[in-house]
Amino acid sequence: MFNKAKFDGLPPAYQAVLKSASQAVNLDMQAHYDFVNATAIKAVVAAGAKLQPFNTEVLAACFKATEDTYVEMSAKSPTFAKMLASLKGFRKDYYLWTQVSEYQFDAFMMSQQRASAL
Repeated sequence: MFNKAKFDGLPPAYQAVLKSASQAVNLDMQAHYDFVNATAIKAVVAAGAKLQPFNTEVLAACFKATEDTYVEMSAKSPTFAKMLASLKGFRKDYYLWTQVSEYQFDAFMMSQQRASAL
């Protein structure tokens, strides 16, 4: 995160370097996260953990509690409310796109993993 006024005050070349470096670090972090979590999940299962997904009722309760908290926080902070509105707009479009672009393929590949075909 950057102070926007300070960022805007930088020469364009410095802004470009900062943007490129930020994108590279973000991509590296996501790749590392995905890589190490595959190994970590095997370790916790080998140690006896039993993994189960949350059921719909638990997820719905968590979602409602989160939304209620967001309403409270938005009432206290116009900045938070503005950021939340932006996030919700993105999220709506993102999940629309993901249903078309990723969901079916991921579900298929997960079934292949469960069938030991990978």
